Amino acid sequence: MARPWICDGPDWATLAQSGMNEEGMSILNDAEDEAQQALVQLDRNRRTLREARAKQHYVKMSRQYYRSSTRPTTRPRAQYSKEDGPASNVACLSCGGNHRTSQCPKKTANHSTAATAETQESAPFICYAQERADNQTGLVAEEALSAAGLVTTREAVEQGKAIIDGGATRTLGSVWAVEKVMELNAERSGDNGLCRVDGEDRPVFGFGNSSSDKCLSTAWLKIHAGGQPGQLKVHTLDKGQGPILFSIETLRTLGAVVDYEHDLVVFRHLDPSRVVELERSCTGHQLLPLTEDWFTKSKTSSTGPIPSLSTYI
Repeated sequence: MARPWICDGPDWATLAQSGMNEEGMSILNDAEDEAQQALVQLDRNRRTLREARAKQHYVKMSRQYYRSSTRPTTRPRAQYSKEDGPASNVACLSCGGNHRTSQCPKKTANHSTAATAETQESAPFICYAQERADNQTGLVAEEALSAAGLVTTREAVEQGKAIIDGGATRTLGSVWAVEKVMELNAERSGDNGLCRVDGEDRPVFGFGNSSSDKCLSTAWLKIHAGGQPGQLKVHTLDKGQGPILFSIETLRTLGAVVDYEHDLVVFRHLDPSRVVELERSCTGHQLLPLTEDWFTKSKTSSTGPIPSLSTYI
């Protein structure tokens, strides 16, 4: 197809014969140049619009992080003996019993509970390229984005790390991600780090792809910062293999001051003088380890305690 700006110009000979002088021809020539430039810009704008729409579709497809896969998936299971109790290995995140969540006899009953009266929370986590789609929609495997030693989101989950996500109103994680943290804790210390499970606290979350799901339960995991023990409240979702999203609610509770440019954070309510260096994933998300002391990768502020930004207003 010919470009829209490639067309026949004015018939200068005919215009000269009709009496048009050089000044008129010059004006007409300038107007013709401007018209051609406008057509070129119009074509560029059309291409830009097509590219923007394609990227928008790509992002919408990529937001479906917690969706169910139509293909059967397999993942490694922790190996343990029948004598191992919940304190030394993975416990059920639905009822807290001495079995895996997928084997819980009470989970079906919990899922039958209506969620229409629940207040919906938000978790609009976006991750560009989660999996290679069967229908070739243009999603690229996340592993292809791993460069310069940066981990993928899946690798971060397998390493027991949470993603700092100020768009999530409450801390949320898939059962698979929470179980991975428990498995790593059990391997390192013999204690899975699960403090307790509440099967009645099950808020509904809305996601970036306009879907919503009710949580399976709420779990409390052991965490450490500067050698001091604490607990992290995580709502568990029995769907997909999404990461644990470290929410704005948790960040506020900790008095967090986050430097997104340099991947640094100060938890002012824990220690206002400790600056924690955050790891960055290949998709640009900031990662926080849940199976090791948060202050392991931290430095003491050279200017003393970090104040709240409100002191500068």
